[in-house]
Amino acid sequence: MPLIRMDAVGMFEDMGFRVLEASDGREALGILETLTAVSVLFTDIEMPHLGGLELAAIVAERWPQIEIVITSGRLEPCEDDMPNEARFLAKPYDPSALGSLGL
Repeated sequence: MPLIRMDAVGMFEDMGFRVLEASDGREALGILETLTAVSVLFTDIEMPHLGGLELAAIVAERWPQIEIVITSGRLEPCEDDMPNEARFLAKPYDPSALGSLGL
């Protein structure tokens, strides 16, 4: 998974984002609790310790200004499984797919 994460980081950096990486949902939540300038959460559904859908729900409730993009190469959530404003992007994805999300 680190290679896939590295690829996603590169795509977001190419779009002009400053990227902070987390290896699991709990680490991501810890980062969000200490920083105020996060604008986008990009999370996989399947992560250790705190899954992406659970993380997205927490983020939507606590930080509603953060855009949420959920991804997976194996699962596709129904809209009821995601926060209202969250978007799903299936893997494999390319930079143009990320750009079409309007981030």
